[in-house]
Amino acid sequence: MRKLAFFLVLLVLAIPCSSEIITVDDDGPAHFNTIQAAINVAKNCDTIIVADGTYTGNGNRDIDFKGKAITVRSANGPEHCIIDCQGLGRAFHFHSGEQADSHLEGFTITNGYVKVGGGGIYCTGSGPTLMNCTLIGNSVEMNGGGLCGGNPTVINCTFIGNLEKSGAGGGALNGGSSSGMFFNCVFEANTASSGGAIYGSWSTFINCIITGNTAYQDGGGIACWGSNPTLINCTIAGNHANRDGGGIYSGLHSSRPIITQCTIIDNSANGRGGGLYCDDSYSLIIGSILYGNSADEGNQLSATRHSILRISYSNIQGGQSDVYPEYCTLNWGDGNIDADPCFIDPENGDYRLAASSCCIDAAAPYYYLFGQHFADIKGDCRLAGQSLDMGSNEFGSSPDRDADLLSDIDEIPYGSKPNNPDTDGDGLLDGVETIRGTDPTTADAPPGIFIPAQCPAIQQGLFLAFPLETVTVSPGIYYENVDFQGKNLILQSIAPLNNETVDATIIDAKGVDTVIAFIGTENSSCVVSGFTVTNGGFSGIGSRNAARPLGRDKGCEAIIENNKIVNNFCYSRGGNRGGGGIFNCDGVIQNNMISNNQASEDGGGIAGCDGTIRNNIISNNTSGYRGGGISRCSGLITGNIITGNYGGYGAGGIYCDRRYSPTITNCLIAGNMTCGGNYGDGGGIYLKNHCDLTITNCTIVDNKARGNDGKGGGIYCEYGTPTLTNCILWGNTGLWGKQLFITGRWANVTVSYSNVRGGVGSVYIEEGSLNWAEGNIDTDPYFVETGYWDANDVWINGDYRLRAGSPCIDAGTDAGVYEDIDGNIRPFDFPGVDNNGELPDFDMGAYEAIATMQGKLTMLPRTINRSRQRETISAVMRLPESIITDDIDVDELLVLFPGAIEAVSQSIIPSGKPAQSNVRIVAVFDKAESLSGVPDNGDVELTVVGRFNTGEYFYSTDKIRIISPRN
Repeated sequence: MRKLAFFLVLLVLAIPCSSEIITVDDDGPAHFNTIQAAINVAKNCDTIIVADGTYTGNGNRDIDFKGKAITVRSANGPEHCIIDCQGLGRAFHFHSGEQADSHLEGFTITNGYVKVGGGGIYCTGSGPTLMNCTLIGNSVEMNGGGLCGGNPTVINCTFIGNLEKSGAGGGALNGGSSSGMFFNCVFEANTASSGGAIYGSWSTFINCIITGNTAYQDGGGIACWGSNPTLINCTIAGNHANRDGGGIYSGLHSSRPIITQCTIIDNSANGRGGGLYCDDSYSLIIGSILYGNSADEGNQLSATRHSILRISYSNIQGGQSDVYPEYCTLNWGDGNIDADPCFIDPENGDYRLAASSCCIDAAAPYYYLFGQHFADIKGDCRLAGQSLDMGSNEFGSSPDRDADLLSDIDEIPYGSKPNNPDTDGDGLLDGVETIRGTDPTTADAPPGIFIPAQCPAIQQGLFLAFPLETVTVSPGIYYENVDFQGKNLILQSIAPLNNETVDATIIDAKGVDTVIAFIGTENSSCVVSGFTVTNGGFSGIGSRNAARPLGRDKGCEAIIENNKIVNNFCYSRGGNRGGGGIFNCDGVIQNNMISNNQASEDGGGIAGCDGTIRNNIISNNTSGYRGGGISRCSGLITGNIITGNYGGYGAGGIYCDRRYSPTITNCLIAGNMTCGGNYGDGGGIYLKNHCDLTITNCTIVDNKARGNDGKGGGIYCEYGTPTLTNCILWGNTGLWGKQLFITGRWANVTVSYSNVRGGVGSVYIEEGSLNWAEGNIDTDPYFVETGYWDANDVWINGDYRLRAGSPCIDAGTDAGVYEDIDGNIRPFDFPGVDNNGELPDFDMGAYEAIATMQGKLTMLPRTINRSRQRETISAVMRLPESIITDDIDVDELLVLFPGAIEAVSQSIIPSGKPAQSNVRIVAVFDKAESLSGVPDNGDVELTVVGRFNTGEYFYSTDKIRIISPRN
């Protein structure tokens, strides 16, 4: 029996609390004679001990934990305690939110039968712990002969001879959003339509044996459809598929299995891929052995339909030429070999390596190990030589009970504990500390790691780092893939806020996989800052998030800031995946440049990120489906410049639907466009399927809906119920509803205090309704400089800040947004402007016009006679001594209030060099035009405003007297 102790798991599961012991015996003295009766009276933390025997009948099948954090265990193990369902139901149904502190231990479960979902155990919306159980001879018409669904932690369990008749997953099925952790489990002789042992799982399998299983269709051992399983130190042997994927079938919607340190041998398929078949998926194979498998096409590996295979440090029989890559990409990495692995006795299932094996010390460097459990499939230390061995068995190794990369015998000289993976409790495994050179018995203060001075590879630095340690990277090009593996660390360049440093500190994946990857459990203490992240083949930065499909629940919450994420690509299919730049990261994404990335489906720039996306430049990204800039992101999207992006199916800028209804504030959404052809709606924003969101203080301008129908150049709303407040929709183009298009029976759009070109008449309502509320205007917003499309349809950015005479200044309302896109405080009462009466002085659009510096103004003449022949009046503005002429925007003429009258001419004194005395601006205004805004005579206060190159304004006021001629 293989020795494995899962101390890390058990420490997490151990929750101290007071408890009682409740006993069950079907034919002897005990508290109860059925398991359900005992559970009914149990309280959280109680333990129910079931005596030896065979338990049948009501109360011993279809057992319900009722959401309780209790332990139900046999007295003497599964050999002596059997739950026989007699073909009348299943043994257990977990469906009340049970978590890891709900334990089921030490039972044999047999003869379970149901029509759908888990012949032996069924988990829905729950994640119990199952330990030391045997599920044998259970069956189901559809889905999961032995176990189905949920997020269970399964330790030391055996699945034998379970049957699924017409769906999937003979031993276990974890489809949809289900996931789980399987440690030291055996799946043997199970049968299913697809996935003889396991189907559709987002789970992690560590040190599991999957052998002798059969699929009528695909995936003799494992079939993953649209899911991302991780297999570590597993042996997958002697499985058969009547169609494709004798050992593993990976197919549809960008399944992304990770296979590391596995032995995949003697599997067979009547179709393609004896060892592994990839159909429209992305598979990563590291440090593994694929040998002795057979199929009609691709004995070891077969890949079709745009699949991507990345293989490194592995022994593949027949080498690269034996891989059958049909319309796919094969990334044949470093360290691959083709040689007899020299197993000790493969005919009898002994896949240990002989001393002559070329697989010894031939796998990836230690710092590419996945997870936090570093024992091989026998429970021996995973590192016994200079490097890792290929396959699931480590040659010449000795037992490592705590799986800490330091064998039990080697713990002795260090004084560390063989049954505690982290003796000093400092967060770094004992074996990793010995590699790093720190003391595993004394808690260390993380000193920081410097790349490349201390470690040549960034990944090595992350592997050796203590929790919360800072890994600092010097400028250079680092050709590698970086994986945080759940560690909360700070990874930064030497100067994250310096553009030159960011440009010079490059992580380049050479077109292979994700440049920087997370496992999905990282929190906000994890930071990536100050890099150029480029040339990713499966996103620039992304979370594998093996516990969920895109967009469900929270995943990685690392902070991603101050980076340039450029020229990355994400291939995916199925209409629900993507993210060329960033994918599936739910933390704060801020102050990044995300540019020139591509996704074959959603989100050329960003997809599936449900945290805060703020103050980024998201430009010139492309998606094959929807959301050239951003797609399917919940949370807060604020302060971003989203320009020049392209949506192949629609949504040039942002795509949202019912499950992804963010709050969008202070964003500039300009110059985005869609494809032509039958689709191509929503040049700026595309809202679909009852999307309910708020869009506040956004400038949505000059976007193009280029489809044959061209609906919604600015915004396309289908069945949505958005609210737009303080926005500007201007200059967008399309055939129908240039600024806003509404369709869908339940669509209802509310617009208030917004500047919409063409007003209410410009909104096209195909179906649904429009609530045209108060405060809307239709007047040229008077931007500083509009962008434009050049002759090649390339977007040239403009400056969409408001000029001093803009009707959008002080024309908005209090919508709860108190900063603008540049971080300026809202509202700012712009000098001389009163566009909204008594309401607070919020501006429309993403930019608040700010006038913070006051000069000294002299208006000439001091008295103005309305009827005199003089045609002009003059303003002399003297600025503070700190101002030089180069600070002033010479293209912006001074503006006089009231009336927002622009000067007809002006001059700056002195000009050119910095002034020795105050800078003065002399402006000339047309008298008649200036007085048109002053209906009454008498003493009148005038305000004159000018503009700095920074975009902020300066101003001053002066009083003059206005008179009329005597009658």
